Amino acid sequence: MKNQRNKLLFILILVIISSFVVFGCSDNNQPATQNQSEEKKQEPKIDYPKGNIQTIVSYSAGGGTDTTARIVASFLEKELGKSVIVVNKPGAKGELGMTETANGKPDGYNLGFISYPDNVLMSSYKETTYDNSKLKYIASFTQSPTVLLIKKDSPYSTIEEFISYAKENPGKISVAVGGDGHVYSVMQLEKAAEIELQTVMFSSGSKAMNAAVGGHTDAAFVAIQFGLASQEQGCKVIGSAGNERTNNLADVPTFIEKGYDVQAEMMRILATPVGTPDEIVNILKEACDQVSKSQEYIDKLGNTGEIVKYQSGPQLEEFLKKSDAKIKEVVGENKDMFLRGA
Repeated sequence: MKNQRNKLLFILILVIISSFVVFGCSDNNQPATQNQSEEKKQEPKIDYPKGNIQTIVSYSAGGGTDTTARIVASFLEKELGKSVIVVNKPGAKGELGMTETANGKPDGYNLGFISYPDNVLMSSYKETTYDNSKLKYIASFTQSPTVLLIKKDSPYSTIEEFISYAKENPGKISVAVGGDGHVYSVMQLEKAAEIELQTVMFSSGSKAMNAAVGGHTDAAFVAIQFGLASQEQGCKVIGSAGNERTNNLADVPTFIEKGYDVQAEMMRILATPVGTPDEIVNILKEACDQVSKSQEYIDKLGNTGEIVKYQSGPQLEEFLKKSDAKIKEVVGENKDMFLRGA
């Protein structure tokens, strides 16, 4: 009887031990099964880029947008491991190239360098063949202000004196401009200072600068590079439409610091058609982020006269949102003036 009880006890102990072993093994295997399931759900990292990338510049070779695009492209190639080929598609003040960029295949191999705010200015005063809402901005590499320069022997030498003279002589000061961004600058100044200027249209910034250098106009509102060049020929830059002073014109005040809401900065922005996969956009953005940290890149782009200032992601989107709203307001109030140069 005693032996029978011992056998039963022994069998019960074996059953209990076996249960622990079975359930223990089952618990240990469960996380592995879950991990395997999760791995199956995860998509493999996208293989990009597989080939060369094209980026369209909507202007002729040698201009500000083209020069910036070629410098940035040379550094992007090192980050991406593939060629980034700049293709110039000039025509209709940039409209042809911007249209091809916006309507391009959204696969990461068709990019474009946008000259902002020109793309928004043009579409604000006329019907364009491109739609800005079809552009996804990746990163901006420059933020170069327009500047107001005056001819030599002018009766004014500061912003304050210029505005005071303009108020005493409405419509008498002639200001040369060579593009929509320059017209935008003049329109803002007229509104902010409550003055009337005589805007004289030219086909390029260089021609507008030469008009002031030659004394054919009293002043010119042009890109900062032309402002710097004009000073070597006797003109004087008296105001910058940037949000802060620049190192190459450290003694020139901004209109903003003088109390006038005038801001116009040329930005060279890398963009892709809307619909490009987020994974590809992120790869491009990360590559641009790395390029922006290169001192060699900063020096090379800065030597062109551009103001090197990098923005991407939410910071860039917020800046452009505010800028777009102001552009549409100013253009809406001065559409005829912009159409004169169209």
